[in-house]
Amino acid sequence: MPALSDTARESRTVELHVFPHPATGRWQVKNADRTLSWHASADEAARSARHSGARVYLHDRYQRVHRLGP
Repeated sequence: MPALSDTARESRTVELHVFPHPATGRWQVKNADRTLSWHASADEAARSARHSGARVYLHDRYQRVHRLGP
């Protein structure tokens, strides 16, 4: 699934997190409840999450957390 679902956008999620998946090497966009989408790269996942208008946090492969955008 390359982009967040319309349902995720409509729910006006306040905060999204981008996490690496250690077994597959892919990246996932999550809210507090579930995984919303999967992506091939961190940039692709971050772009998708930012498109939702939510605050976005990137969790890198070294367990550091970075806030993306304003």
